[in-house]
Amino acid sequence: MVTETTGRSRWLSLLRWGTYGMMFVPVAITIVAQVFIPPLVVFFVLFIVGLVLLGRDERKGTITLGVLGLLFFGLNIPFIVDAVGHPESWSEFIPNVIGVLSVVAALAAVTALLRNKGTERAAGVLARTLVVLGVVAIAGSVILTLGLESDTAQPGDVTVVAEDVEWDPEQLEVDGGGAVFVENKDLFRHTFTVEDLDISEDLAPGQDVRVELSAEPGEYEFVCEVPGHEDMEGTLTVR
Repeated sequence: MVTETTGRSRWLSLLRWGTYGMMFVPVAITIVAQVFIPPLVVFFVLFIVGLVLLGRDERKGTITLGVLGLLFFGLNIPFIVDAVGHPESWSEFIPNVIGVLSVVAALAAVTALLRNKGTERAAGVLARTLVVLGVVAIAGSVILTLGLESDTAQPGDVTVVAEDVEWDPEQLEVDGGGAVFVENKDLFRHTFTVEDLDISEDLAPGQDVRVELSAEPGEYEFVCEVPGHEDMEGTLTVR
């Protein structure tokens, strides 16, 4: 009986820590983006409600946090996939990795608690495994980020800046055979994409990329393909 009680206590602790990890994601993204994103704020508040409920009614709180974890993960899949696929962009990669590992911890705890079959040893093994995976992922992201290099602008380049999820300027004019120098001044990743010219360059936070053009005269649309940046559109005129 003591073992069962201790085991349940460990799973409850894992559920709480998993919830804290999911709550960290909205805070981190808000700091990086420097803007309040209403859905993330709502989730943060709901997680607090779930934790309070867990303290008052274990079963209802467990179910509530399980449902919130599933919704949090499901609704953010496009953003999670994009961020996790770019470990060199530490400011998005690290919060999302922590978020994914936290969801795994929380949902595993919910399953164990509702089925009443989780053991203390299983909870400990899972917790240690997730911590190791998180440390390895974060270390790898930091190493990749530190290894990034920026291009250098050349005379005659036309400069465009990505800042505050906007292009500045949104109208570019470049001579045929010229180049566009793209600066990313945001704390998160962007892309400089011109679909009609088969151009798509990734820009990690603070990274600058020089894009050489070889195109027929005309007008082309350039965008950022990062999920949530759909308003970043501009026109590139090749003379």
